[in-house]
Amino acid sequence: MSANPEHIIAQLRLLAYSLPNPVLDRCLLSEIADLGDQAVPLLIEALTHDDPVIRRTAAHALGQLRSPVDDSLDLKAAVPHLERMLETDTDPLARLNAAEPVWFIPGSQTVVPTLIEALSHEDVEVRRFAVTMLGLVEADPNDTLQPLTVALSDFDPFVRATAAEVLALYGSAATEALPHWEGLLEEDEYTRVVVVHAILCIDPASTEGLVPVLTEALCSQHREVRQRAAQVLGAIGPAAGEAVPRLLKCLEEPGNYALATYFRLKVARAL
Repeated sequence: MSANPEHIIAQLRLLAYSLPNPVLDRCLLSEIADLGDQAVPLLIEALTHDDPVIRRTAAHALGQLRSPVDDSLDLKAAVPHLERMLETDTDPLARLNAAEPVWFIPGSQTVVPTLIEALSHEDVEVRRFAVTMLGLVEADPNDTLQPLTVALSDFDPFVRATAAEVLALYGSAATEALPHWEGLLEEDEYTRVVVVHAILCIDPASTEGLVPVLTEALCSQHREVRQRAAQVLGAIGPAAGEAVPRLLKCLEEPGNYALATYFRLKVARAL
């Protein structure tokens, strides 16, 4: 199959329109991948298009083509061009779309500054994407600890909860962030469970006052909250002994369908 820049731009416009639809996304990415070695230089050329939507979508396509569609394409040639987008593109979403493939394609360490900058962007979707990506990249806590600590006070609950989860990955290296967590324990039940888990990852000895939060979460109407609470209680171990009666009651709850059984297995493992 042959193609030219106009053809790839047309494909990218269709892809941009279809991104909320994963089925169309995969189909269009497959069509681009069918171009074989022609795809990469054409997508690289599209990274400089006047339309920011085309630039964003070209970066997205380069990231997605790395594996699920065709892992035979050598995308390393795109790295310098994506890095240039990270540093100079005037569109914040284009920069973030460039950050994802650069992370997936080996050979670049330029993603983190762009993600840190995006944590303070006025667009909440930009901040959500950035904090999620910071949980995936292997960033130096010395660079990200302070901006992630600030993100604990973000207006958006998703950003706050995800920042807590990312900080939990740092373990004791995030100890200085702990004084900023108290208010998060007053938020919705999902955020409370996430925050308790994160605090325990950073300071495993700080169980005082946290076990009751998890015990209460076992009564949540939301399956994910109950499952996570049981998992964290199991990780705490004997120090969570006061939760045992409630855990035992969870084993008696009715429900023969698979999801209820899965929850009871989580509870049994915690016990």
